[in-house]
Amino acid sequence: MQGYDDLLVLSLGTGQQIQSYDTNEVAKWGVLKWMAYKGDAPLVDMVFNASADMVDYNLSIIFASEKSSRNYLRIQVTFLHKTQVLGFKV
Repeated sequence: MQGYDDLLVLSLGTGQQIQSYDTNEVAKWGVLKWMAYKGDAPLVDMVFNASADMVDYNLSIIFASEKSSRNYLRIQVTFLHKTQVLGFKV
């Protein structure tokens, strides 16, 4: 097999929630607030988002190194608010 020319990979994401936090506020957080804050789980969200981002990044690099970057496509929808992810008002 020469490169990845005979492979086509379509990676479908399930949606990614973008949440920002004030650095002055989170600097004072203890373990409990990182696990549960205003109905969210900031640490869990960050871990899952980082995991998906790393897989995408690494696959992009692998395909690009074999000069087959056109054979890899990641589709990820970015949501601005959790109600769009969950589909109902919280």
